[in-house]
Amino acid sequence: MFIGLISAWFACLTLYSGSERQQLWSKRLPTLYSYSLSIVFFTFSIALTNTNFPTTSAVIACSIAVFTFLPLQTIVSAYHKRYTLWLTAVVTLMCLLLTLMEVQ
Repeated sequence: MFIGLISAWFACLTLYSGSERQQLWSKRLPTLYSYSLSIVFFTFSIALTNTNFPTTSAVIACSIAVFTFLPLQTIVSAYHKRYTLWLTAVVTLMCLLLTLMEVQ
């Protein structure tokens, strides 16, 4: 289930990267590319979460994660580019560790 959260995080990161006000890269991603890639990540997140929950619950859980992650990335990235990259590393590592603990 927690691997699906990583995918939801990257869906939000690609949405933010397509924004005109993003500060992570010198050039923003094209809007169509950003939206398409975030839909792929979101669908992948639902598919991974669907292994543990029914479909409706998986969609709700992934939607709540995206609704939480998107403002978090926007707020954190306003301070410094490095904070967003650190937060991405922390979310990824925590989800991987929680997945390993869940398997055992």
